[in-house]
Amino acid sequence: MKLYLSSYRIPDLKKFSDFVGKEPAEIKMGLILNSKDYKPAAERLAKAEELLKYFSGLGLQVKEIDLRDYVQDNSKLLEKFQEMDVIWLNGGNTFRLNWIISEAKCENILKQALKNGVVYGGDSAGAIIVGPTLKYYNSADDPSVAEKIIYKGLNFVDFAVLPHWGSVEYGAALEDIKRNLEKDNYKTITLTDDEFLLINDGKILNT
Repeated sequence: MKLYLSSYRIPDLKKFSDFVGKEPAEIKMGLILNSKDYKPAAERLAKAEELLKYFSGLGLQVKEIDLRDYVQDNSKLLEKFQEMDVIWLNGGNTFRLNWIISEAKCENILKQALKNGVVYGGDSAGAIIVGPTLKYYNSADDPSVAEKIIYKGLNFVDFAVLPHWGSVEYGAALEDIKRNLEKDNYKTITLTDDEFLLINDGKILNT
């Protein structure tokens, strides 16, 4: 499985495209924006338009995949994922994102798509949920916007990601999260908004 994890979007397009194995114009990206579902409809739509413009501005072929459309029937979701080169889970509320993944019962579907060669991309919340736990992240994210609070992460990696490291908005909260996670014997990796991780079959390539 290949994972591209960042704190904020795609800091280095060339390294991203090299990792995917295609030129930007050839990359098909499925954008999952469900971390923003708690926002008012107009605000969520504006964010979707902003992100579609951002990724297409990099030259990528990007389409939104809304997991809410697959809650009642997810039988076509693996096929949808596998039409893409990259499935990108965007930043937003980590607990809301984790809940909709559970609600659509798509954790194993996503894992199968990755095993079949689709690349996972995620920033902020999308980077956090691939770790083993969401424990303690409630000091940086409001869990009440999720219909159900699920602390278990996707466990695609064996460490917890701490994005936005050193930022004014989240710095103090993240330091507390890191301290508490490490007390519980979780490994942690911090990322500033200019940093990212390239992971192939559990091995971090860019350290």
